[in-house]
Amino acid sequence: LVLPVDVGGVQRWWELSASPRFDERGVFLGFRGVGSDITVQRESADKIAQLARFDPLTGLPNRAHLHEALEKAMAGTDPRGRGCVFMMIDLDHFKTVNDTLGHQIGDKLLGQVARRLRQICSDKEFCGRIGGDEFGVVIADAVDEFHVTDLANAIIGALSRPYQIDQHTLHVGACVGSAVSPADGRTSEALIRSADLALYRAKGEGGGMHCAYEPQLHVKAEERRQLEMALREALEKDQLHVLYQPVVDARQGSVLGFEALVRWTHPEMGPISPAKFVPVAEEARLIA
Repeated sequence: LVLPVDVGGVQRWWELSASPRFDERGVFLGFRGVGSDITVQRESADKIAQLARFDPLTGLPNRAHLHEALEKAMAGTDPRGRGCVFMMIDLDHFKTVNDTLGHQIGDKLLGQVARRLRQICSDKEFCGRIGGDEFGVVIADAVDEFHVTDLANAIIGALSRPYQIDQHTLHVGACVGSAVSPADGRTSEALIRSADLALYRAKGEGGGMHCAYEPQLHVKAEERRQLEMALREALEKDQLHVLYQPVVDARQGSVLGFEALVRWTHPEMGPISPAKFVPVAEEARLIA
């Protein structure tokens, strides 16, 4: 047996190991054994268990714990009705804080973000840190879309207020993407993916907003993936070419130079607009 024991007002942990003892007539006399103080080992084991399930920087549940909570919530909902909700949160301009003020200030900022999230989320909502400047919230009970929208807006408002860290006043915003089971995903992985696509859209529209998942987001993401793969192949096969547009002095009528414009003609899809493939090239770091 492992038992908590109060010793002088301080809790210790004792491990007791014993065997029953009987007299010559078979009458039970009691137990005889050994008691060991295992307080140090117990605290070490608790710390390891804490590190395995909680983020050491913010104290919030970590990615694995959050995933576990989501799977539990999905298992406990009615598959025929509206189920649980997963919300993904990403900070705006966090990278700028790290780049200009250093990771130590960035870590303190994440700690304050975590405290604000705890204050906003009720007992019905399970919030955790996914990693980097991304956080997640699981809403286990079946809720309506208005509750999700209100909570998302509350999170964005709270996380967008100024932060005072050391002598610095910092301003960052937040984006939220949400997905609801089973409509947006019947597994935890699918639901997280849907929330991530909604978050990507929120960031693409300027940040500081909440977007709910819509089926066409998956279609657009697949189109972008296919376009990136085709663009990588185009670079390898030298399918890109350059057109030159003259720059003319309107008063003199003379050519001052040329603007070089990259163009892409795909062998199957035909000409692809730069407005479509240049942003993909930038995001995929194909522009050097």
